Amino acid sequence: EEMRKLGKCPSAPMTWPTSVAYDDERGWYYLPEITKVQKCFELFLSGVSNWSEIERATGILKWNVRGILSNPIYSGWRVYDKKRDPSREARYAQVDGRQSDRRKMRRPSEDVIRVKVIDEPIVSERDFARVQEMLAEKRDRHLRARHSAGSRFIYHGFLACSACGSAEYTRTYTSQKSGLV
Repeated sequence: EEMRKLGKCPSAPMTWPTSVAYDDERGWYYLPEITKVQKCFELFLSGVSNWSEIERATGILKWNVRGILSNPIYSGWRVYDKKRDPSREARYAQVDGRQSDRRKMRRPSEDVIRVKVIDEPIVSERDFARVQEMLAEKRDRHLRARHSAGSRFIYHGFLACSACGSAEYTRTYTSQKSGLV
């Protein structure tokens, strides 16, 4: 906790953000390949919101793009807004019964740690805030589109296999000969 408040690194390199590194002398700093991350921000701010297009342009896997665009380290800030859940129910056990991990939970707003760790960020705080707005709009459009259309299948979510009880799924397929769906 204290290391986090001082802007130091309490975690292993595998958990560090893309193209960011840490050492005790320099603190947090960007690696040379940060230009790819910078390109992600530029593309998104210019209106390119398709993850696959951003992947093709930058070489960063599309699965990582949203997380990169959401990480405040690229605006110079290290933010710890989650912590391990201390409750007994949050423990994950290994096969042999030993504790392996704990579920993460949001920190209360008064416990969020926010430390300026990079003086020359790759994206301004203003642009970073705009990207967060754009991500929220993209998410809202996606959810609205998905839920407002309703299901094409009248018994969606209500059918179960009579033999084993598991959920039944339907699949749409197009016949190339007849053009039927």
